[in-house]
Parts: sequence; C-alpha cells; structure tokens
Amino acid sequence: MGVDTLVELTSMLLRRIRQLDNKLKDPDLTRVNEKINQKAFEILEKYLTTDLQYKFIKS
Repeated sequence: MGVDTLVELTSMLLRRIRQLDNKLKDPDLTRVNEKINQKAFEILEKYLTTDLQYKFIKS
C-alpha cells in the first residue's frame, strides 16, 4: 500500500465520519470525529511530505 492510497483511504474515512456526524448530531460522535481529525493531521505532519499533506487537506 502506497502513501497515496493511505491518503485516499484516510480521506474517505474522515469524509464518512463527517457525514455521519452531520446526520446524527450526536455529541459523542462529534467528539470522536474531532479526535480522529486531530490524530490524522498529527500523522500527516509527521510522516507525509508537504505535497501529500496538501492533497489530503484538499480532499
């Protein structure tokens, strides 16, 4: 699995969580969504190049 694939899968997962969060309006899901987003960006900053970070954020 390449880094591009990892970025794509992470983007899809985050989009789906946001969709569920918007649909359900559950405070617990909102907190989980925020924690997942925070962790995803920490991983991006640590492991990916600037170009791939931009690609991820843009998606």
